[in-house]
Amino acid sequence: MIGHVHIPAYFKEANNINDIYCFTAGSNIIDGYAQSVFLTGSVNTDSGESEVVYHKWDESNEVWHIHNTVGRLTREGSYKFTLKKKGFKEVDLPSVRLDEDEFRNFLLEFHEILASHPSSGNFEMKDINDKFKNMLCSNTFKVQFDKLSVYFPIVDDIFNSPNFISFDKKFIVPNVIETEYMDLLPKLKDGPAIVKQMIENFYGMYHDKLEFHEHALKLYLRIVIYWSIHECDIFNDDKREVVRQ
Repeated sequence: MIGHVHIPAYFKEANNINDIYCFTAGSNIIDGYAQSVFLTGSVNTDSGESEVVYHKWDESNEVWHIHNTVGRLTREGSYKFTLKKKGFKEVDLPSVRLDEDEFRNFLLEFHEILASHPSSGNFEMKDINDKFKNMLCSNTFKVQFDKLSVYFPIVDDIFNSPNFISFDKKFIVPNVIETEYMDLLPKLKDGPAIVKQMIENFYGMYHDKLEFHEHALKLYLRIVIYWSIHECDIFNDDKREVVRQ
């Protein structure tokens, strides 16, 4: 399952070994240009029978409804298919856990430290998967991004609520991240290297002003940088052009 491509869709890739099913949700917010859609699904691990349902937000009636116009195969209200049973196994996925209250405190303190920086708000919308491809990101980078994306709503709550940060100052942190990114863009070969150096630079600049353990602080900085990628503030460039030259 993949997301942040603005328009819901599905795709099946068939080869001699496996059938790969890709399901794309739209936006998780109402923003005027992307479709607000989320997915639910089920898999019968005995038979392999599977079903994916698209749910679309009806803004006029303020209700979620079954979205059956994604494509021909969803006309009955869901996309049904059968996964090959061979190879089914239970796996333990590593989890990333953090203290959410401490993370909120970090966001507020970090914002206060950067409050003297000018704000900026113009950015180009691009799909997340295009960003990963253009910035030469590894699969491991993508997996880590997905794991940490569960904390993006916390960042949204802080930066989008006037109870925490006034509207005229909400772009302070994104602007500092954009500035650091633009400084490193021509110096490093790919997106993961840029993110790694951004974290090291920010840690060097602010660790003595923020009372957090090094591991926690670097994790929080990574989440905010990944959130900026998700918000399309950064990673709107194509490092493949540099490699081809």
